[in-house]
Amino acid sequence: MDDVARGGILHDVSRQYLKSSIKNVYQDFLEQFTGTIVTPPTGASVSLFETSFRPDLVVMDEAAVVRELTALLPIAFLDPKAWILTGDVAQKPPHLNLEHD
Repeated sequence: MDDVARGGILHDVSRQYLKSSIKNVYQDFLEQFTGTIVTPPTGASVSLFETSFRPDLVVMDEAAVVRELTALLPIAFLDPKAWILTGDVAQKPPHLNLEHD
């Protein structure tokens, strides 16, 4: 890691070890976590979510405007005790106004 800090390149063995270590830390965290995780629906398709994260409740905000296939990702990968789907079908899209000097 010192080589990388100095701008060097990780070799394949070191890169694989680092990826494996990060995955293990992430998995341990998810298995022990009892708080709230906020993620886009695609985050639920990460394999560690599927195998390590067992939420009691999943809240899907903006469910009225999300595409069906996107909404199916958490449904396919998570198995909570309850779902809350919220959203407003009449909601206006975000508006951005940029002013220049």
